[in-house]
Amino acid sequence: GDCGEGASVNQAEILLEHMRRGEVMTPYRALELTGSLACHSRMNDIRGMGYTVNCKLMCVNGRRWGEYSVPVEQQHAKEAA
Repeated sequence: GDCGEGASVNQAEILLEHMRRGEVMTPYRALELTGSLACHSRMNDIRGMGYTVNCKLMCVNGRRWGEYSVPVEQQHAKEAA
């Protein structure tokens, strides 16, 4: 596989696409989608593309993780039925 800079940009685009559909991104979900645990780094990449990334810190049973989302105005417009 390609471990160069191109791979991380591609991962960021995959995560962004899901987030723009209104999905909340977690490190576990990012791992499922991209095979990479570098969720925080990808969020920085997405911010670098000009998007706003909101992070909500979660803590359950002593485990901590971030839940990332983009604001509704930066998500894909819902198709008018």
